[in-house]
Amino acid sequence: MISGTVRLIFALCRCFMLGYGISVGSMLGSRVLGLDSSVSLLQGQVDASTQVGNCREAPNKFWWFLLLPVLSLAFNVSISAHWRQWPFMLFSGCLAYTVSYFSSLSEALSPLSPAIASFAMGLFANILASFYNHRSAVEPILGGVQLLVPGSLGLKTVLTFITSSGTSSGSFLYNIFSTSLSIAVGLFLSGMVVFPNRKKRVGLMTF
Repeated sequence: MISGTVRLIFALCRCFMLGYGISVGSMLGSRVLGLDSSVSLLQGQVDASTQVGNCREAPNKFWWFLLLPVLSLAFNVSISAHWRQWPFMLFSGCLAYTVSYFSSLSEALSPLSPAIASFAMGLFANILASFYNHRSAVEPILGGVQLLVPGSLGLKTVLTFITSSGTSSGSFLYNIFSTSLSIAVGLFLSGMVVFPNRKKRVGLMTF
C-alpha cells in the first residue's frame, strides 16, 4: 500500500511539472512568434500541416474494437512481456476497454467508467491467479491498465491546458488524478471480492 501511494504521488508531481512546462513553453512561443495566444499558434500549425482548418470525419467506432487486439499486443511488446503471457494480458486489455466504452455511454455511469472497467479487469486477474498456481494477478492487470489510460487522455488534456485560460487549466491535473484514482479504487474493490490466496501475490495491493 505504501509503495503504491508513493507511485501515485510521484506521478502527480510529474503532472505538475509537465503542466508548468507546457504553460511556460506555450507562452514563450506565442511571444516569440508575435501571436496573441497559443490558440493562434496551434491553428497556424494545423493550417500549415494539413491545409485544412478542421478535422475530417472520424472513422467508424467499430474500427476501434477491430484494432484493439493489435494495440494491446503492441503494449505487451513494449513492456517486454513474455509471449506466454500475451493471451491473458490481451484478453484483460480488451475486457477493460470494452467495459469502459459501454459504461461511458450511460450518463449516470460515465464518471465511474474507469472504476467499473478496472473492477472487471481485477476480478478476471484475481480469478485467474486463484485457479492457476503459476500465474500472477499482476500480469493481466498490466495489460489492461495501459488501455484504461490511453495516450489520447494526455493529448486531450494537454491541448486543453494550452488553449485554455489559467482558471480552467486545472482540468489537466484533475483528469489524470480522477482517472488514476478510479482505477485504484476499482482494483482495490476487486481485491476485496476475490483476492488471491497465496502470500506471494499480496504484492498486488501495492500496484
